Amino acid sequence: MHAGMCRGPFNIENPYVARMNSIKQKERYENRVAIDDAEIERRVEAGYYFIENPVLPRPTKYFDTDLETSIKRMREGERVYQKLPQTDCGCCGAPTCMAFVEDLVRGEASLNDCIFFSGRERGL
Repeated sequence: MHAGMCRGPFNIENPYVARMNSIKQKERYENRVAIDDAEIERRVEAGYYFIENPVLPRPTKYFDTDLETSIKRMREGERVYQKLPQTDCGCCGAPTCMAFVEDLVRGEASLNDCIFFSGRERGL
């Protein structure tokens, strides 16, 4: 193997993306929850943590319960997706740009969550 073939420190993730994800995780989980060991022991003895029934998948999230509104939101999502950089950087918290658009259309995300559009209007 040629020595020039392997370059860089073998980063699994872009260091800038990793830094942004680290900052978001810190903001989300910075406040620690107090844990009462005695309460956990009582719950274990009572069987609180045992699974008696199978864990079922979550239901699919629709854009809306009304079909016409759902179709309108899907079209809006497609329009927004075409204007995104489609780099799947993950800085917004969604794994892909398409997942971000789905969250956006459902009202679970804001366009400002995308680092390419935060703080400036792009005519979306």
